[in-house]
Amino acid sequence: TAARTGLNTREAQQHGYDFETILVPGFSNATYYPDAMPLLLKLTVQKQTGRLLGAQGIGRKGVDKRIDVLSTAIYAGLSVFDLENLDLAYAPPYSSAKDPVIMGGMIAANMIRGELDYALPQEVDAHKKAGWVILDVRTPEEYKGGHVRGAKLLPVDELLPLDRFAVSTAAEVWQEGQDSYASYDFHKVFHTLHEYCVTDLSVLCIDVLKDRLYCSAKDTKEYASAVTALWHVIELLVRELAPILSFTAEEIFGYLPGAMKGAETTVFALRPVDCAAWILPQEPRDDWKTLQGIRGAVTRAIEPLRREGTVGHALDTAVTIYLDDARMAAVDRLGADMREYCIVSQLKLAPLSGKPADLATDAELEGVAVAVAKAEGEKCPRCWIYSTEIGADPAHPEVCPRCGRMLAKLGE
Repeated sequence: TAARTGLNTREAQQHGYDFETILVPGFSNATYYPDAMPLLLKLTVQKQTGRLLGAQGIGRKGVDKRIDVLSTAIYAGLSVFDLENLDLAYAPPYSSAKDPVIMGGMIAANMIRGELDYALPQEVDAHKKAGWVILDVRTPEEYKGGHVRGAKLLPVDELLPLDRFAVSTAAEVWQEGQDSYASYDFHKVFHTLHEYCVTDLSVLCIDVLKDRLYCSAKDTKEYASAVTALWHVIELLVRELAPILSFTAEEIFGYLPGAMKGAETTVFALRPVDCAAWILPQEPRDDWKTLQGIRGAVTRAIEPLRREGTVGHALDTAVTIYLDDARMAAVDRLGADMREYCIVSQLKLAPLSGKPADLATDAELEGVAVAVAKAEGEKCPRCWIYSTEIGADPAHPEVCPRCGRMLAKLGE
């Protein structure tokens, strides 16, 4: 079924209107109910007032009643601010709780209020030329069903190991919080979130990922993986905070990009996230606990040199980590970048049996010994990581090879 009411975009131009066009993908009814069919609405909206000028729809089912509603709205002179507050009949066989008409009103209202950036399909190529990167975080199966040309597919399971762990940890915290809310144990929510923010979030998402966020080009997997992980973390965290730190959560919500908010105008209207599949199986979670212990041993080994003034920051160091077979196997299974995770400039792994006789094992973690020395080479002024290859790139002789490659991608 294809249907229209009011003005289309060509007619709106002919009448001299300053307008926005919004595409609203949706379904005929709730998707968990049988026979839900996709439909697409197109709204033409006056910029200054939000007045609905016209609408079009196409789909196999449910288009007629949406166009009926929108036709009535045009006749009554309603705006998109009225549409977003409609209370339409709801039952799973006939509509979702947020009908596509209401979603269209919300998207258009958010655009007019300046709360949402939006790009139509015909505008995507121009945005890509301007430097936009389109990141598709759906599953490969969903991607194959249809995607934007040139979009980078980066589903959760294909994130870099460290980023995948960050998402898994955030999902675990979310599940614990939801269970505590359900049992009215609000103090458990507070303690879980506090512990998460001051340990896991601080170490993983602030200390470790900032190197890739600051120094990687936007069209690299290193950058895309880090940004995707942070996106999933914040979408869970802001929802978890909302019931107990309402004003803080709402303020965070206000800073989110429009694409992350969708059609919602407040953090309290965000729907829960089904993130159970994001949690890693038990074995890799245990392996990450092992790596966290190893990182702690590296930090303890560096600290005496820092106190003596031999080094000022962990990036001033080169470390060799001697591991027993079990811990070496855990590192190998995860495939994580240990240099990045430990935030040092150079890192080597070696079997514990090969450690120097005068090097003691870690006092708190058996099976681990860490040798620390001053990092070799010069400090890169862009990423602050020491390298013996600064000057190897004739186009960018002042930085390390990695930064040289990134600067080339940036056209600098």
